[in-house]
Amino acid sequence: MTNNKPIPILPIGVRIILILISYVFVSGLFGLFGYLIVDGNLNNFSQPQNLSLKQNFICQGIGLIGTLLVVFVFRRCADLKSIVSMGFSLTNKVKDIVLGGLTAIFIICFGTVILVVFNQISIISIDFDRSDFIYGILLFATISLGEEVLCRGYILNNLMDTMNKKWALIITSCIFALLHSFNDNLNWLSILNLVLAGILLGSTYIYTKNIWYPISLHLFWNFIQACVFDYNVSGININSFVTFDISVKNIFNGGDFGFEGSILCTFLTVIAIILIHLLYRKKHVF
Repeated sequence: MTNNKPIPILPIGVRIILILISYVFVSGLFGLFGYLIVDGNLNNFSQPQNLSLKQNFICQGIGLIGTLLVVFVFRRCADLKSIVSMGFSLTNKVKDIVLGGLTAIFIICFGTVILVVFNQISIISIDFDRSDFIYGILLFATISLGEEVLCRGYILNNLMDTMNKKWALIITSCIFALLHSFNDNLNWLSILNLVLAGILLGSTYIYTKNIWYPISLHLFWNFIQACVFDYNVSGININSFVTFDISVKNIFNGGDFGFEGSILCTFLTVIAIILIHLLYRKKHVF
């Protein structure tokens, strides 16, 4: 029996390098266009904290169009595969979506309780804004969708075709951290936590074979940090429902980088990775 499956011309390594270059250029160009639409001040292009949640959502939404366009072209023209094969099927995936959100909510909320108990942070005020809630969800939905489609749906998916899944997971997680290397207040601990976050997100993708678990986890991870609690997300400060006061900034509470820059985040993320592996270990995908 002959195999009529089309074979891509470019090696996977070349495709990944090219899509990363294209992603940075195209999504950056689309994002720049978005900033010009909502603000018109190029000085704010590298300072999203100066924009409202609504403005940030519009900018990220336009940037997402560029990201999806790049991934679509590479998937169809370079990989010679369908978009659905990246893990977009929603059949029987509601459980995974719920688990993704619950995983993020537990890590961030449990970590916050620990920080409050040990007087690392103190709550100053609580102020719910419906508009911020809506645009916060939309903003982080666009961010999580774009990053997960690129990192897990495309890069990790392709690497798993040619190498051991563990190495594919590690390489993708390092690329994920590298894409955040220009964030404000980055340090060695936040880089480590970004790599661990990539391992957590990638593990859920490998085990569930769909993109929706990591998208849900990523979405609620960022939303709970930034819009519910008063953490900086990757060094960026956004108006939140709960306002904190951090008397002493240290590696336990994450300081200026936020919860993702804390040793507590390191510990909880490692625990989550272990639990994910224990939950899905019967699948023997590794």
